[in-house]
Amino acid sequence: MSADSLYRKLVKGSGLVFVGLVFELGFSFFSQLVIARFFGRVDYGAISLGVTILGFATTVALLGMNTGIGRNLPMFEKASKRRGVLVSAFQISLPLGVLIGAGIFLSAPLLATRVFNDPSVTDVLRIFGATVPIVVVTRLTIGAVQGIQLSRGKVVIRNITIPTTRLTGVLVVLMFGLGVLGLAVAYAFAYVVAAVVGLYFVYRHTSLFDDARPDRMHRTLLAFSAPLVVSATMTKVLSDIDTALLGAYATTGDVGVYNVVYPLAALTSIPMNALGFLFLPIISELYAEDEMGEMARMYQVVAKWTVLATLPLLFGMLFFPESVIAVTFGPEYLDGDLALTVLSVGFFLPLVAGPNSNVLTSVGATKYIMYVDTATALLNVALNVALIPRYSFLGAAAATAASYLFMNVLYSVQVYRE
Repeated sequence: MSADSLYRKLVKGSGLVFVGLVFELGFSFFSQLVIARFFGRVDYGAISLGVTILGFATTVALLGMNTGIGRNLPMFEKASKRRGVLVSAFQISLPLGVLIGAGIFLSAPLLATRVFNDPSVTDVLRIFGATVPIVVVTRLTIGAVQGIQLSRGKVVIRNITIPTTRLTGVLVVLMFGLGVLGLAVAYAFAYVVAAVVGLYFVYRHTSLFDDARPDRMHRTLLAFSAPLVVSATMTKVLSDIDTALLGAYATTGDVGVYNVVYPLAALTSIPMNALGFLFLPIISELYAEDEMGEMARMYQVVAKWTVLATLPLLFGMLFFPESVIAVTFGPEYLDGDLALTVLSVGFFLPLVAGPNSNVLTSVGATKYIMYVDTATALLNVALNVALIPRYSFLGAAAATAASYLFMNVLYSVQVYRE
């Protein structure tokens, strides 16, 4: 495929993903606003803890198979191998998801009392534990549509189905006064619907349900994804350990405040997420064709687009943090204004480096990613443990910002070497 065709595909596909992300964030934000304003920071904190546990568990259960599908599927033309990639990924991750979800469900009382010092979150954790295998299926289907570069599939599954179903559920819970357990069920139901929609796309557009005998691709997937398992787990530690440690060292209410400012700051990541969805398979295709010069040019273009698109959001977070919080989540969370500023800078600075992790993944440098992510996660845990007891959510924000900067410096050094 010519370079011009690849750029057109990137622009067209990324534009669709960008629209989907804006749609998703709009509906997700409204869901969070409803919970934060009408249920209070304690119930919002409880849901945030459940989402954090769900994220950790799903990451471990996937074993990097969703990324493995996205990277390996476009590298094979033979039908038996393409189906083998899909079948093998499901055979590896789904049973593990069931096992981990059952473990969380059974250990929920212990987690609530011994880790988070709040027995009231027990049933919330149980509901999210039962949701783990459903999320695994959803994530694998998204990996499948990424592998065939079907942007609209990802948009429909993740950006439309999940947020709209979740928002509908949250409004129903609010209308009938079903409380925090109703909110947990609403989150779980959104993933059930998304899994069904994802399987429909996989059925229509991939060979997963074909009659062709699949090749066994377990070893191929695991060889590629094994380092990513550690990397993905460490990345999840980096993104979510602050919430878990806030629950352990502070209060559920502080968790609620932090999970107001964190998604606001994460808005700066929208352009990179939109471009990154198709950037990985396209850059992998260029690498397979030994088009190193074109890879470098595309990398530079994506980095420039990302920075320019992110600057307006950054200025709002830097100069008007109190207004941003008051207008969105309400005055109950205004004490998180400085944390919002710190997190915004922490999310923006790595974007200047460009999609470095995608490039390293495409060239197979997954072991290096694993080492860097492990070091970053350990640094993040140490900083959180040191700062949260004294500074609460502001300490968590500072730890996260410093860790992201550290990680991306190391990524960029290796990209330059490659």
